[in-house]
Parts: sequence; C-alpha cells; structure tokens
Amino acid sequence: MRLIKTLFFLVIISQAASQQSLVDSMIELNQKLQNEEKVNNLINISRQYFIEGDSLSEYYAREAIHEAGKIEFEEGIGKASLFLGLYYGWNITDSALKYYTLSSDILSALDHPWAGYGYGNAAQELLNKGWYPESLESYLKALEAYTKAGDTLEIAKIVSSIGYLNNRMGNQREAIQWQKDALELIERHDNPSLQGLIIGRIGIAFDDMGMPDSANHYNQIALDLFRDAEDHYYISQWLSNIANTCIKQKKYDKAEEYLREALEYASIDFEKINILTNLGNVSVKKGKLRKAETYLDSAISKAKRLKQSESLSEAYFRKYELNKAKNDLSKALEYYVAYNQLADSMLNIEKTEQIARLKVKFETEQKEKQLLLARAEKEELAKEKALAEIALYNRNKWIIGISSTGVIAILFLLVFVQRNKRKAQAEKDAAIIKEKKASLDAVITAQEEERKRIARELHDGIVQQVAGIIMAWNKVFTQRKGSEDEIKLLNNLEESSKELREISHRMMPKALRAFGIVEAMEDLLENSLGVSDIQYEFEHFGLEKRLSEKIELTLFRIVQESVNNILKHSEASKVNLQLYISGKDVILMIEDDGKGLPAKLEKKGIGLRNIESRTDALNGKVSFENGPEGGLITTVRIPIEHQS
Repeated sequence: MRLIKTLFFLVIISQAASQQSLVDSMIELNQKLQNEEKVNNLINISRQYFIEGDSLSEYYAREAIHEAGKIEFEEGIGKASLFLGLYYGWNITDSALKYYTLSSDILSALDHPWAGYGYGNAAQELLNKGWYPESLESYLKALEAYTKAGDTLEIAKIVSSIGYLNNRMGNQREAIQWQKDALELIERHDNPSLQGLIIGRIGIAFDDMGMPDSANHYNQIALDLFRDAEDHYYISQWLSNIANTCIKQKKYDKAEEYLREALEYASIDFEKINILTNLGNVSVKKGKLRKAETYLDSAISKAKRLKQSESLSEAYFRKYELNKAKNDLSKALEYYVAYNQLADSMLNIEKTEQIARLKVKFETEQKEKQLLLARAEKEELAKEKALAEIALYNRNKWIIGISSTGVIAILFLLVFVQRNKRKAQAEKDAAIIKEKKASLDAVITAQEEERKRIARELHDGIVQQVAGIIMAWNKVFTQRKGSEDEIKLLNNLEESSKELREISHRMMPKALRAFGIVEAMEDLLENSLGVSDIQYEFEHFGLEKRLSEKIELTLFRIVQESVNNILKHSEASKVNLQLYISGKDVILMIEDDGKGLPAKLEKKGIGLRNIESRTDALNGKVSFENGPEGGLITTVRIPIEHQS
C-alpha cells in the first residue's frame, strides 16, 4: 500500500517521467537563476529525479531547502520538504513523517494549495504502521486543508482514504458509507482510476466481511475502470485482490490465472514481491512444489534487496509451508525460525517506536506545562491590576443590578411561558405520532388477519370443493370418453384450481408459517425470479433462530413488493438479496442492476409507500438509493428488541 501513498501525490503533480535531457537543461538553467526562481527550479529537479527513482532527488531537495532558508522563502522550504518526505517514504518512515508534517505545517500557515499533500501522505504512513488514531487525525488535517482550497477531487480522495482506514479498524459498514460519499463527490469528474479505487475499496470491505460474491462484484467493476484508464499499477493491484478472494474460496486455478496476469502488469520489483509470494502459496495448495519454490525464492531475493521486512516475513512463512509439504522438516524448521525471528524483530521495532512516541508526547506535555506556569505568573500580575478595576466596578454594580433585575425577571417569565408552550406542543405532537403509528399498526394487522382468513377459507372451502368436482369429472371420464368441450371445460377448471391455490399461498405462505423467513424467501424467489430471465443471489447469516411473526411477515411482504416492482418496472438482469442480523437490528438489502429511480422523483409509487408504511409500523428505517453503476438499492433496518 505504500506505493498508493506516493501516487496519491504524484498523480496531481506529474503524469509521466520526463526525459533525461529535460533534467540536464534544468540543471544548466539553475546556474543562471537566483532567489525564489532558483529554489523552484531545484524543487522541479528533485521532483523529476524522484519520478525516475533516482537518489539525486534527496540532494536537490536539500539544496532547495538550503537556498530557501538563506532568503527566508517559507513556501520553498515547505515544497522541498514534501519531496524529501516522498523520497524517504520508500524506506525511512520516521524521516518521511517528519518532512511531511514540516511541509504541511508551513504550507498550511501560508494557505497554500499543496498544504494537504503532506498531511495525506503522513496519514498513509501512519496507517501502514497501524497507528490508526494518529492516521485519522492527519487525514482530518488534510481534509481541512483541501476544503479550504476548494479542491473537490482531493477531498474525495481523503474521504475514500478515511473509509479505507475504517475498514482496517474493522468498521466495514461505516467504511462502505465513506466510499459512497466519496463517489458522490467525484460524480462530475472524469477520473476512472479514482472511481475504480473507491469502488474497489467497497469490494475490499465486503471481502473482509466474508461476503465474496459482493466483493467480486465491486472488484470486477473497479478492474474494468482501471483497464479503461490503462492504469497498470491498479490493474495489477486489483487482479491480486480478486485472486486473494479466490484463494479464500479455495478456487486456486482461478487465483493463479489472476496472479499471473497481475505479474505481467507489475512494473517494478516492489509490486512483484507479494504477487510472487501469493503465486508460491497457490502452487503449494495445488501440489506444484517445484514451481512454488521458484516463485518464493524470487520473492525472498527481491524482498531482501529492497529491505521489505513485512513481505520477507510472509515469504519465509510460505517457504516453511512448502518444505513441510515436501516433508523436508529440517528446512521447514529453518524457515519457521527465520519467520519468527523477523516477526519478533518487527515487533521490537514497533515497540521502540511506540516508546519514542510516548517520550516525545511526555516532553511536549512538559513544555506545555512550563508555558502554562509562565502564563500563570503573568496572569497573577494582571490579577492585581484587575482587583483595582473590580473595586470600581462593584461601586456601580448595585445600581446596574437593581435596574436590570426587573428586566431579567420579566424576560425569565416570558422564556418560562414560551418553554411550557413548546413542551405542551411537543407532547401533543408525540401523542399524535403515537396514535398514527398505533392506527397504522392496527390497519396492517387487520389486513394480515383478513389475508389469513381469506387464505384459510379459500383453502378449506372453494379450493377443496373445486378439487372434489375435478375428481368427480375424472371418475366419470374413466367410465366414458368425454367430449372435446367437456375435456376443455375440465382443463379450465384445473387451471382455476391451481390459480386459487397460488392466491391462497401468496396471501399467507405456508413456508413462512412452518419454516420461517429464510425458507419463505427462497420459495418466493424460486417461484418468481426463478421462472424469469433474471438471475438472483440470496445471502443470509445470523438467522439460526426465528424472528417474531410480525417481523418475519413484514420482511416477507417487503421482499414480495420489491420483487413485484423489479419484475414490472426495473428492466434488471441481476438481483442480489442479503438478510442478516447486525447488533440489535435485522437488515434486509435488495440490489438490482436495472434502471433505478428517476433523477427527479416527484412522488413515490404505491409499492414504495407500502414498504415505508410496513417498516414504520415496526419502528424501522428504509432507504431507496440508486447504485454507483445504476440500479436500485433498498435497505431496510428493523430493531428486533422488544418485538413480540
């Protein structure tokens, strides 16, 4: 993820590396420039060398800081510090953080449009270290800087990064909402790479939630956008992400196919290490041990050369698994020891960094305490002066107090009366709302009871009678051959009997009463979408115990209404339904790829209003929103506590 951080800035500054001749001409020009022009030229040289991956980037950034310091050019120091941070960001994290913070602190004070870059990159470094609160603080500073600059595109990037941070902290649902907010911010921008990154991060969140179908859906959309943009870095990254999901599903052939393609798109060794490690892992799973050894040896060699401890640790562990599969226990133990030693070393480094952070924090607090003591001494002197002024003030206080007391008393009385009026009105409004909810609940209950009664009478009455008539006619036709009109009449009667049974079932499905909401939904979907051209998926979890009859019936009616709307109006080809328990709520999500709601919906139809009414009756919440790639997403949340 560290390269993502670097590109976060470079995409804005430069889209491609310049020619060496351009750098040479800038170096030659530098001999003729002075003051601010010379500093800016040195910064441009540092930038070009950084893009080319040349260590001379550090030298020219430091030269720029030195020249800017001589003429007290604060903006130049801030810009050059940013490039020093980017250079150190490859390997020396602490130095990178130092220069990112210095850059943004300086440029923020100048209200410079670059102020957010340092904060954003610092936040990414902190995120990579697992320092989530500090990362969030830095992201919020970047957000403030970009908001002040009015840069909507950069605001969207930070919002998406905060969403990714939430995902790393385990808040996947909140992470998805941040990504949706970021999508809204860039809807007017033609930036397929950024759109793909945001949508892909939704896929990552679903993958971490253990929902591979949803993860693959969003990751494939992201991959298509990266291909449209010809963005090889993100194509490689997301092919790897999709492969990881396949590995979790034990689809090793598919995973290997994606990883091989990812390796073709990876342009530098830093990107290739994890891909090679994953290819080694997949090869072990498939029993191709010789190929696995080739992949893992290559990954270890590159990780050592680039000093990537975390990647090297992962490769060592996979090498341990490989040798265990080969039954070479001696080598397996050797790599397991290497893996453990490296993991312990990284843990010790992390602990040392944490201690250093705490020390800096303590020293900062001590300095702040000393400043507060000095301020208190000054305030003591000011206090003595203030006492003389207070004596003068007290002389006039009683005169002013007596005259103002009457005014205050009148104002207090008016406020008291007004407050009581508002309180009475609020109680009245609450009573009206309560009465309306009770009425709505009574209407829905009465409707469902009437449906039960009609369904029962249909099943026990007319359906049985019609079935008896059909049996009688069939008996007659065993004794004699029926005429063409009689047989046609009997067929019509059998169709009518079938329709009556279906009507009875829809009014009060037997599966819902007998087996619960999951089986009832599966039955409903199979008999509606299952007989159409629309593909559907139904995922559910956390529903081992049955819900209350009211909640199950409400959820069933909402799905029934939504499926009816999809069949009649949506023009969809795919539908995804999810039903699960989250905390104290049951959540239903229905997503289709149809035409969605109109941009300007003046009035909701009867179907959507019915869904809202049923949700309101159980103190639930419902939302209807168009998806990022079209279609409609319906989300229903109903509390399961206190429901009988």
